[in-house]
Amino acid sequence: MGAGRIVVACVTLRHVFPQLPEDLRSRVVSLIDLIVEQVLAEPRSRLLLVTTGTRVARIFERHPRWDLAGKWVRGLAGSDQAELHEWIYRLKANHPIGPCVEWLSGLACRYGGPGLIFGCTERPGRPCFRRG
Repeated sequence: MGAGRIVVACVTLRHVFPQLPEDLRSRVVSLIDLIVEQVLAEPRSRLLLVTTGTRVARIFERHPRWDLAGKWVRGLAGSDQAELHEWIYRLKANHPIGPCVEWLSGLACRYGGPGLIFGCTERPGRPCFRRG
């Protein structure tokens, strides 16, 4: 359709990028590339907030520069990961965002106040998480 660059909001879909024809693949802006670049540009502790499927598939961890960036990023403990997964799908189903923001604030405090990486934030109609 003539687009020069393509941004795919779904992080999980990155798994299929290698299967795309090179002319299309070269135009895709990888959100994971951007996240890894940002972590390396500003190295500090961060929590990776993704669906359980993204975590199990180790989509971020398979990035070629994860060996450098990964030391600044940690995942959630089991019960927190399960609750996050539920929140992501509640938000995608258009549930109110306020309780989720409150839960995320508490989560950041429990983990020592690190930065947050939202790896699964696509949502029809409006973004899941806004800057406050």
